[in-house]
Amino acid sequence: MTKPRSEVFAINALFQPKSHLVAISLIVLISGAFGQSPTTAWTKASLVSPAIKERSNDISFSRIFFVPSGQGWATFVMGEYPNQVHGVAKSNDGGDSWEFVPLRGYRWIDSVYFLDSKRGWISTNDDSATSSAVLLHTTDGGTTWTRWSSLESLRVKALLGMHFDLVGEGVAVGFVMPGQAGVVLRTNDFAKTWVFEKTTDRTLKGIVIREENTFAWGDSEILRRSGNDWQIVRPKEGILMGIDAPTADSVFAIRHYGQIFRSTDTGRTLEMVSLPTPYDDLFLGAIKFSDALFGWVAGHNGVILATSDGGKTWKSDGQVPSYFLRDIGFTEKRVFVVGDDGAIFWRNKPAATDR
Repeated sequence: MTKPRSEVFAINALFQPKSHLVAISLIVLISGAFGQSPTTAWTKASLVSPAIKERSNDISFSRIFFVPSGQGWATFVMGEYPNQVHGVAKSNDGGDSWEFVPLRGYRWIDSVYFLDSKRGWISTNDDSATSSAVLLHTTDGGTTWTRWSSLESLRVKALLGMHFDLVGEGVAVGFVMPGQAGVVLRTNDFAKTWVFEKTTDRTLKGIVIREENTFAWGDSEILRRSGNDWQIVRPKEGILMGIDAPTADSVFAIRHYGQIFRSTDTGRTLEMVSLPTPYDDLFLGAIKFSDALFGWVAGHNGVILATSDGGKTWKSDGQVPSYFLRDIGFTEKRVFVVGDDGAIFWRNKPAATDR
């Protein structure tokens, strides 16, 4: 088993916002918490590494993942093509600070999943335009990564979302080449081998599991697994940018320009939820709920919206310096947003009394 070169850097750098962003505070931004309390503080996490001290604004974070014990990982790309560096930043202090682990010889990291504080997987590609999806595995919390498996024999170009349970059964989504047809895959040996379970004519980008329901989503469709069958729901128009399922029955989907859709029947039907002006045409990049009531969406220019009533209404929850926010994550007490321009920001989760 070959081991890619891994390097851990230690850092301390302030973020420098780009000129095209709205001028706002570098470290803490103040806004109304769901429009009710006078202030909400988003704090910039510490990105630590002398080697990239002057380049933090060249970093784009795409995914963030936490385990219940508080360890976290965020996938990143730094620099401009063809000299980009890809890797995983890791945190052992609940997201206060992040160390960078570049992965030489690999391209964009498409998905990340951890079972616990030590064992995790990322999906990536070899540093080649013709490479198929490759899984890397860590047993030390992301300090070192080893090559685990390849999906070349299945012609899978990318795995864009994956999930495992403690006995090794897992599900993943992505696409195959040529044609970029979407695929759902299954494994029963912690991703060593995979088999096809479902194919579609559209790329699948992510997966959400809530109790007995498994949802997969792509640019223009949502798939729901019921028993051994997959049912397809397709919104009438627009490009989907993400979904989440805060309860066994409710599903939320976001489209690219200021549209949130809500389902109360496990995704069978979708109805649009109106966003307040001026956010009704905001380019949205991520949606995530921490429980049945509290959820967040984030997107262009670092704008963040939140709900405290299960997604019925949404209000501003502040803004952070980032051209585009791409993912949302949670620890027991905090909410995190990540995206372009070196953005990893957090705020405390609101109390139930903030509803």
